[in-house]
Amino acid sequence: MKTLQTKVQIDTSGQLSVNIPVAMPPGEYQVVLVIEGNSLPEVKSSLLNLPKHDLGAWNPNLSLRREDMYGDDGR
Repeated sequence: MKTLQTKVQIDTSGQLSVNIPVAMPPGEYQVVLVIEGNSLPEVKSSLLNLPKHDLGAWNPNLSLRREDMYGDDGR
């Protein structure tokens, strides 16, 4: 197992070009890719924009037990 650190180029179609700086025989290899840098686009989650409703404090006597919420038939 070798650890290599090098720079890569990604074109507009998403193709990644890597120049391996060491002599390695041609063949199939398993690689791990770690991307660092400030050029990564920031992904904003739409979940952050959910509506908020302040309903105030809960009743201290509120019971959320199933037996208290549903009738004898369990529904």
